[in-house]
Amino acid sequence: MKPETSAAKQPSREILFLFVALAVVISIAVLSYRSWAGLNRGTAQLKITQQITTDTNQLLSLLKDAETGQRGYILTGEERYLEPYRQALTGIPEKLGGLSAALTAHGDQAARVERLKPLVGEKLEELARTIELRRNQETEAALALIRTDRGKRAMDQIRQLCAEIDATENLRLNGFSGQARSSANQLGALATLGSAGIFALLLIATYTIQRGIRRRQQLIHELKESEARTRESRDWLQTTLGSIGDGVIATDGEGNVTFLNAVSQSLTGWSQEAAQGVPIERIFVIHNEDSGEVVENPVREALRADKVVSLANHTTLTARDGRRFPIDDSAAPIRSAGGQIRGVVLVFRDISERKSAEKELKRSNEELQRFAYVAAHDLKSPLRAVSSMTTMLARRWEHVLDAESKEIAGHIQSSVGQMSRLISDLLEYSTVTSDAEGEKASIDCGEIFAATVRNLQAQIRETGARVTAGPLPAVQASSQVGRVLQNLIENAIKYRGEATPQIHVSAQRADGAWVISVQDNGIGFDMRHAERIFGVFERLHTGEYEGSGIGLAICRKVIEGYGGRMWAQSTPGKGATFYFSLPAITGNSPGDSSSEAAGSR
Repeated sequence: MKPETSAAKQPSREILFLFVALAVVISIAVLSYRSWAGLNRGTAQLKITQQITTDTNQLLSLLKDAETGQRGYILTGEERYLEPYRQALTGIPEKLGGLSAALTAHGDQAARVERLKPLVGEKLEELARTIELRRNQETEAALALIRTDRGKRAMDQIRQLCAEIDATENLRLNGFSGQARSSANQLGALATLGSAGIFALLLIATYTIQRGIRRRQQLIHELKESEARTRESRDWLQTTLGSIGDGVIATDGEGNVTFLNAVSQSLTGWSQEAAQGVPIERIFVIHNEDSGEVVENPVREALRADKVVSLANHTTLTARDGRRFPIDDSAAPIRSAGGQIRGVVLVFRDISERKSAEKELKRSNEELQRFAYVAAHDLKSPLRAVSSMTTMLARRWEHVLDAESKEIAGHIQSSVGQMSRLISDLLEYSTVTSDAEGEKASIDCGEIFAATVRNLQAQIRETGARVTAGPLPAVQASSQVGRVLQNLIENAIKYRGEATPQIHVSAQRADGAWVISVQDNGIGFDMRHAERIFGVFERLHTGEYEGSGIGLAICRKVIEGYGGRMWAQSTPGKGATFYFSLPAITGNSPGDSSSEAAGSR
């Protein structure tokens, strides 16, 4: 009776294997849908956020245009200055309507838009009232209305609300993006492990069935029933395996093909019949995408190393008909119950769409960089016009302008100058990457330090700063290293404490690169802001020190363009040390570039 008991247990094990395989397939399908839905939500939110950001920026720009037209008309009384104001009156309702429509489903954002509308109305009412007064030759009354700062307060609140709308949308977009990335990562891990697990279950089930058949050879009736169950289980498992969206190839312990699912047949161009018993290298032909060299087959590597292996990036599969496409894959050994390797299961997929998406993202980033450059460049022209017109008006009406009006003109000139500097910094930031990636050669950091000290002699003498350097090496970079070093030393002088500035530049070799440090005894900063200070327009001491807040961002971008990195260490009140790494030249050691520059005491 013992054989019968063993035979009775066999179907239950097969059913368990099938249910496990089915559970894995269902899990992959569910996570695939969740990943797809997450990506769609992220894409939709990106479009909404871009539209909202565009509308808020254009709304602010139209209000500024309207304000510019008002100021020009009040100062000159000439109707032609009102053209920007009239165009703004046409475009502002459209932008407000677009924001309302885009944010209807978001309660907090819709509330901000509703608060925005009366403020815009109040600002436009103030502009219209001053223009009407000037048109009626009541210039003083118009200026008096402007001096109440009613319009300025409304404009400040409008800017605040627009900033809150943009910030909220960006936070919402980041949330969707994080969810989409998490779903995609989970799907990739489960698809790889699940596919290998299903195939392992198939082989285990087949092995178990064969053992049962041998045990029941003397019982003809039980043998027929067992064969029927075996066929049913095999068909069911192969159907399940065939439904997987990845290509699956199985080999024996010698690396000869024993199975291809439908996806792998489509990708390789080989049928199951033609590939049966053929060495894996003939079926799965892979090369390095960049060099074209043949890549070691992962099946052979898995058999040799007795472990799960994956392809390196930039690998292409060449099909039987000559088609080529990029892939990624993993290969796992299949072991017997005794732990012996019986073969390998190879799971791979066509990643052409992912590659295209990566190229599209890179192209989009390049277009955005070009847009920033063109936009910043074109902004300089109207700024120059505002500056020259303000100067002209101040000179022409100098004999009739009171002290406050002259002060306003001065503020305009100062603001224009500040904006021009910000635009110049933005232009520099948008071009720094291509410059850094260009001409690279052996650069002597000692010579760069000496030139930097000469450039900063005025600040050094004025503050009495002591600037020293140890031996500095030659590195593989360009003259932009001087820009980085000068910015760091300037910052050390600018953010000095009560003591005389002490600044020291040194270098140390680490992991095939030179790490150069600039240490000072200035006011320092809290390490909570160690990353923030490298952001664009990020400043920790707003109003206390001049600057645009883009210098360190440019420095980091230059260094990263050379393949290095940049970071900082500091303690408040005890100074700061800024580090950056640059590629070392083989066999290079620091030269005798020790030098010192001290300001007059």
